[in-house]
Amino acid sequence: MDFGETVPPPRPAKVPPPSDAETELFRRGKEVLGSAAGGLVSRLLKAKGGKVPLARAAIEQASTKHDPREYIGAIIRAPPEHEPPRVVQP
Repeated sequence: MDFGETVPPPRPAKVPPPSDAETELFRRGKEVLGSAAGGLVSRLLKAKGGKVPLARAAIEQASTKHDPREYIGAIIRAPPEHEPPRVVQP
């Protein structure tokens, strides 16, 4: 057993490049929400389960609102769709 040998460190996993739809989502998000909206769009995409079409639809809906950032913020803060409602039924 030779302890002088070194094992090369593992290479980080390559992240796949974003799809064209995802690139367009971020471009449109910055148009509607402002140039510093990348993080907001990322959180929106996560809130929509990574589904680009759903996130894009939310961006387009937000574009019709008085305060698009507030609208997207409310979507991000909403409970996940798979979570049961917290209303007690009589």
